[in-house]
Formats: sequence, structure tokens, C-alpha cells
Amino acid sequence: MTLDLDSKSVNTAEIHAPQEANASPALKTLGDVIVNVRFFPDGAVNTIDNRPVDMSAQAWFHLLCRMAPNYFQALAGGRGHYRIPFERFQAILDQTAKAS
Repeated sequence: MTLDLDSKSVNTAEIHAPQEANASPALKTLGDVIVNVRFFPDGAVNTIDNRPVDMSAQAWFHLLCRMAPNYFQALAGGRGHYRIPFERFQAILDQTAKAS
């Protein structure tokens, strides 16, 4: 943010939001992608959201562990979730599609 002081009065100020370079209007409104995970008591993945059709639940979890490790949050009761920024999640999906 920049602070521009009015030249006539020291008491007035305008605050301007920063300009985002190279961001389309659609991407500015997209938030995080939530991927919910449920585990069996032995630690294996029971269910996981947003999984590609041709990938097992365990393989998708391992891929997300490698590509987005800082976005995982463990929860109680054998659950957890990833909160991944949309742009990062889209990059993971694109890379997975190229590998297939």
C-alpha cells in the first residue's frame, strides 16, 4: 500500500491498494481448494477429495504430500485437510495430467 499525503493539508491521506501484475480478474476472485482426507486406523487413506479418476486415494495423498506439504493440517478423528491456493492446485493437476 502506498500513502499519498495531500499537499494542501497534512491531516488528510489517501490509501491505495497495490496493483497486482499479470493477474486476470477471474484469478483474483478464486480462493483456496480444500481437499478433505480420511484415514483408516492404520494410517492408510480411506477417502480423499478432488482425486483424479485414474489415481488411487493413497497415490493422490502421496502426490499431494510431495507437491504441497506445507498446506496440510491434521485434524482429530483420523481426518485432515489440505488448503491449497487455487493456482498451486491447478499446477499440480496440470503436472499430473502431463505425467499420465
